[in-house]
Amino acid sequence: FCHAIDSAAFYNTVFSGYNNAVRPVVNASTTVVIQTQLHNLTILNYDPHGSMMTLSVNLELAWTDELLKWTPSEANGFASAIVVPITSIWRPQIVFYTGSTENMTETSLVRVNSDGSIEYSYIRLLTNHCPMDMHRFPFDTQTCHINITTWSYTNSEVFMQPVESIDEANGTGSTNGELVVSAVYGFTDPHNWDLKYVLHLHRRPTYYISVVMIPTFIAATMCLLGLFIPRVNTGTRFTKMYLSLSVLFFMYQILGTVSNDLTKTGYLPNLARFIFTELIVCSVATVVSVVILVAHLYYTVNSANHAPYWLRAATCIKRSKVQSASETNKSSVEESWATSLVQDCDRCTEALYKEVAEKSSAHITSCVRDLDRIRKWTIAFDQIDLLFVLLFQVINIIIFIVFVV
Repeated sequence: FCHAIDSAAFYNTVFSGYNNAVRPVVNASTTVVIQTQLHNLTILNYDPHGSMMTLSVNLELAWTDELLKWTPSEANGFASAIVVPITSIWRPQIVFYTGSTENMTETSLVRVNSDGSIEYSYIRLLTNHCPMDMHRFPFDTQTCHINITTWSYTNSEVFMQPVESIDEANGTGSTNGELVVSAVYGFTDPHNWDLKYVLHLHRRPTYYISVVMIPTFIAATMCLLGLFIPRVNTGTRFTKMYLSLSVLFFMYQILGTVSNDLTKTGYLPNLARFIFTELIVCSVATVVSVVILVAHLYYTVNSANHAPYWLRAATCIKRSKVQSASETNKSSVEESWATSLVQDCDRCTEALYKEVAEKSSAHITSCVRDLDRIRKWTIAFDQIDLLFVLLFQVINIIIFIVFVV
């Protein structure tokens, strides 16, 4: 009980004549220096459409109260500090004018040392305006500014000074796994003497690479291989069109999903440009495949023209092998026909036999020539398919390397 009376008397002695509404200086021209430090910055949420970032910030303040000083002695129990309610002392009114704040935790007591030094900290929920440059998204690095000032005081009365820079090892981090605070730097603006903190952020692109970019690249690869598979120049080429349209629809779905995570700006981010470029490549490849399909049908069904020499040379069709194959096919067919005709026409006259033989030989020759012409065109279009699949695949790989690697 006596100790309580001594503590109460000591408190009354220290706070005798003290006014917590007045700046704690003996000389009115003295500036109160507020040592400021940010700790444990944690990103809780980021709204890309409104460019608003929600952070949990631990703000630590330290200053000297010249009106609360004493010399530890036997009379006051050699007390070097006293714990008092925060409302009983003067404290700076901090304002975050780049966003809105909400107190999460605030200490009700504060320790005042005998030399007048006071340390005070509290956690605030800060919703800060952080516009971002999304050109290189998701491989982007960003900067976000937090501006702090004191309410109702000039810079000559209260001066806020950053203690030190903070890096990732000193408590900065992220809870959403995408944006990470890599460093925080504090400085005093020489124009208006406000305290400014610059947050350096980097994005972890693993999710977008594994879920968006690699599947898009694989889909584009399958689309190109499906459109230009050599040795498939029959009616099944229409199946290639169905495959291409399915892949294009899949890419449009990916682009629509990614658009929800992007800001509506006047430019396309890196990720959107990658998907859009792959869409263009597959669309151009589809058009080229349709042209090849139409040309193949025309030259093999509706036209009697042979493949020109330059096309046979470009597609490596050797004339000698084609001719020898044609002659071999013709001779074997004629021999087989003659044998069966002799067996089935024992009662036919020699004149009728010759007439039928001449007409049948001419028809067989015409059929063999048509088959040889169709075969040449088929080989030519197979080689054209191979050329285009190599060309588009090289373009596809270059696009992936440019945008991802």
